[in-house]
Amino acid sequence: MESFAAVLLIGHGSRDLAANHEFESFVKLYALIHPKWNIKHAYVSFGNPKFKEIVKIFSLKHNKLLIIPVFLFPAYHVKQDILKVLRQLKKEVPEFEFEITLPIGIMSGWMPIIIRNIQEAPYDIFKKNRSQILFVGISGRVNDLKSKAYFETLCQQITDHFHLEKYQACFFDKTKPLFPDQLGKNIFLNIKNVLIMPYLLWDGKLFQQIQSEIQGFIKEQPHITVYTLPCLSKYSGLFQMMDNYLHQDINEIN
Repeated sequence: MESFAAVLLIGHGSRDLAANHEFESFVKLYALIHPKWNIKHAYVSFGNPKFKEIVKIFSLKHNKLLIIPVFLFPAYHVKQDILKVLRQLKKEVPEFEFEITLPIGIMSGWMPIIIRNIQEAPYDIFKKNRSQILFVGISGRVNDLKSKAYFETLCQQITDHFHLEKYQACFFDKTKPLFPDQLGKNIFLNIKNVLIMPYLLWDGKLFQQIQSEIQGFIKEQPHITVYTLPCLSKYSGLFQMMDNYLHQDINEIN
């Protein structure tokens, strides 16, 4: 890692400016941890600066660049768009070297972070009777088989750790089971406490829509207590996990 003085964190970008600001704040905090590295951000879709533009600027200032996709899964942008730009740049600047890490969402080390953040929450739901954990994903982020399998494996591992009988996994947009339906099933299962884990990086519109759905449910079902974990970028230990990965297990995506 020491040979990569230049580091570029790439986000998808959003029409929701608040989500972009959150990503940029995330990058600034990481830069403060590593003042000797030239750490910048870029977007592949919505937002500026664009990845294609800023990577060319990096190639003029540095001969090596480490790229960290700040994605939950190896989506199309990671597999295709980013590599296409880099291959073209390599033709234009043959001496330019780059390496791409795995998306942060599938770096090793997430399990202990998630478990610790659940345990550190200001409630101990798993010591209460008739409790359930509900994982909420976005189908656009798990629309390939490998990503969906990873999501389901993660849900199962967390469920096993807390000795629950089973987990509930659902999605907020088009993929079934849908979040409102799955949340409503707890009424018939006689569940009294529900812990909701949104599998999202940023506290943007999607997270707010989930919160709004929860508030509506609470008004209709006041006898069920609902707890909600923050989005993943708020979890303590995330930067340390990234550093551990960078120093021990950097892999280039082919």
